[in-house]
Amino acid sequence: MNYDPKIAASVTATAQKILIPMIRKVMPNLITQQITGVQPMSSPSGHMHSLMDLYFPKTYNKKYWPYQYVITQNSREAERWCWERFKGRNWNSYGSKFVFKREKDAVLFVLRWV
Repeated sequence: MNYDPKIAASVTATAQKILIPMIRKVMPNLITQQITGVQPMSSPSGHMHSLMDLYFPKTYNKKYWPYQYVITQNSREAERWCWERFKGRNWNSYGSKFVFKREKDAVLFVLRWV
């Protein structure tokens, strides 16, 4: 028997329409563990920081930190980038949230990360 990609695609589509919803209803616990299980990662992704923002939200006073941004990219890399470029205490970060006192620093950050 030869492999036919059209038949394989048809079987896969049928399985996705019928079997996956059935498995979700019958065994929701098992499918959840497979879909959202912990997987080894090749590099840091910053997802832990975004979870920190959800569970321990930190607010910054807009009077002192008028420029506030949340990024979806790797926040560790963005923080390293800020340390190299912005000297002093004119910026701060908490997880994926970055705040700036000076407009020119905020503009550079937005152009690179947002």
